[in-house]
Amino acid sequence: MTRIILIRHGAVDAVGTAYGQRVDPALSDHGRVEVSRLRERTELDGSAIVVRSPALRTSQSSELLDLVPDEVDARWAERDLGAWEGRLWKDVWTDVPEDVQVDPTAFAAFTPPDGEPLTDLRSRVTDALEGLGREHSREDPADHPPVVVICHGGPIRCAVAHVLGLDDVTMLRLRVATATSTSMTRWPDGSWTLEGLGA
Repeated sequence: MTRIILIRHGAVDAVGTAYGQRVDPALSDHGRVEVSRLRERTELDGSAIVVRSPALRTSQSSELLDLVPDEVDARWAERDLGAWEGRLWKDVWTDVPEDVQVDPTAFAAFTPPDGEPLTDLRSRVTDALEGLGREHSREDPADHPPVVVICHGGPIRCAVAHVLGLDDVTMLRLRVATATSTSMTRWPDGSWTLEGLGA
């Protein structure tokens, strides 16, 4: 079996602003404190394989967690919000059609201008998740070492949705707080269990 721990980065200096890939804010002072507290309450195996997204906020979080990445994997990047990035959320919503705002199915299918479709985000995260532990090798590795991924709320929701078989509408109802860990296990037969969400 392979134990996988997904860690969301700490809070950032971009309150009220849409950001994903094109806008890459640093951790706020509060975010640094959050991650430091996460480190204190989380036992991380020294043999773990560590993966992070390319973002500055995950790089800073990994440093505060004292975890040196074995790999930077763009498949764990946050969803690209296209033309919305850098704009205030309160201004963005004025551009969203009214039917999209009131219909959860239409909302899940909606893509911001020049942004990444939710289906594409789910596809790349699923590909990355299924490869964890199988795509990595070390000299004399422990049997099935745990894998720690430092990434974002969007990819963590997608990973949980894959494990639990959730549809897009249900997935978007999940909330993953900053500086929390979500753990899951992949069993030898390829099945999954969710051990904890946003702890």
